[in-house]
Amino acid sequence: MRGYGQFCPVAVACEVFAERWTPLILREMFCGSRRFNDLRRGMPLISRTLLGQRLRELEAAGVVQSQPLARGRGREYRPTPAAEELREVLERLGEWGQRWATTQFDPDNLDLMLLMWNVRRRIAFPRLPNRRIVVRFDFRAFPPRCRSFRTSWLILERGGSDVCLKDPGFEVDLVVAADTAIAATPGGAPFNVARACARLGAPVSLVAAISTDRFGNRLMADLSADEVHTEQVQRTERPTTLAVAELDAVGTAAYRFYLEGTSAVALAAAPLPAASRAVVAGGLGLAVEPMASAVERMVLDAADDVLVLLDLNCRPGAVRDRDEYLARLGRVLTRADVVKASIEDLSYTDPANAPAHVAARLIAGRTRAVLVTAGADATTVLTAADTRAAPVTDSRVVDTIGAGDGFTAGFVTWWTASGRPLDDLAHVDAVVPAVDAAHQVAAAVVARTGADPPHRDDLPPDWGPGGTRQAGDRGSQC
Repeated sequence: MRGYGQFCPVAVACEVFAERWTPLILREMFCGSRRFNDLRRGMPLISRTLLGQRLRELEAAGVVQSQPLARGRGREYRPTPAAEELREVLERLGEWGQRWATTQFDPDNLDLMLLMWNVRRRIAFPRLPNRRIVVRFDFRAFPPRCRSFRTSWLILERGGSDVCLKDPGFEVDLVVAADTAIAATPGGAPFNVARACARLGAPVSLVAAISTDRFGNRLMADLSADEVHTEQVQRTERPTTLAVAELDAVGTAAYRFYLEGTSAVALAAAPLPAASRAVVAGGLGLAVEPMASAVERMVLDAADDVLVLLDLNCRPGAVRDRDEYLARLGRVLTRADVVKASIEDLSYTDPANAPAHVAARLIAGRTRAVLVTAGADATTVLTAADTRAAPVTDSRVVDTIGAGDGFTAGFVTWWTASGRPLDDLAHVDAVVPAVDAAHQVAAAVVARTGADPPHRDDLPPDWGPGGTRQAGDRGSQC
């Protein structure tokens, strides 16, 4: 690279770091690639000649060190301490790209080889069976330049793995049909519940941390369009928290979260609106710090006459310390009037006991009702005096994203509109109509793509005890 002809440290550093392909070479090394061919697989468009040249330049600059492989030909490349000091620079550069690089998800930037290579990196090799596993990926949609990657194979063994673009000739254990289209859809439980309550006619405030990046601005615009009060939304320069939803053959969603250093987890405790009649909390809000401590504080500070609905919505993949998480959950449960939980939630919190037994034990102190959801099966309503199964509302299922949040919003909106006192939550006959109303909202959500809650006019005319907006009384989502 021709130098800048300046003694400025920025200029001198850029002569090393800012050369074309150099940041990506370091990215690959920081991700664990050590051999020449492995580095190139993460950058399939770089020529072998140019990669060799860049590696020699980086080694001469003291950023990379190499040594002959213990077996066979070739060399092993490792980052030096000088390179490690660039790791944070690359991380910040990635965050900047997420926030400001508007073409990030453009089809022209789709790199299926890099995708396959990153999938390989995330395999938990010790958990593989003691035999070869072959996974075939069939990409249903792709740009013309990716036609050669339409079918790829991932070969997995405890001792290593490989990505093949030609049929390796082994028996296939799993076929993954993948659509390369990526849709960025606004969501997140507090966001979904707040919008759903507002669309159902309830005045609602959102207490959350939202980024100032493009995704965050989209979230704020959607909240405004649905007339959600956002006075207590905390804006932050951190990038928007992301969740990748993967749908199975029947539309059921599984989630992978990208949390570290993002907006949602930066939430700080704040006073609830003075007119709050209900508070909804749970899920990731109680799993990830510092957000978890803030949510706990706000729930425990809720006034005695405020309905607190705790949606367990456990996210084991986001929980770093299970004991700490369960201890926090126990503290928040002491203030919950209603607990919503799935069978999976109950099994996670207490794997040693049957879910029905775990649910029954949750009815203690303030907690008057427990709602155990089971997907397409009936919701079980438990109180201290009785248990009843409430059938779900039949609906065509497109996907289940946001269905649980729609249920929560439907229950809270119906109950607060009914004007019933909190003590009535101890009576199954009083709770079941609210659960039926919640089922109708959830049924409308699963019939649509993504977390798109219904408006009041989308539901039957007799939905809800009153169905009118109560000026001045708000529910809060945190």
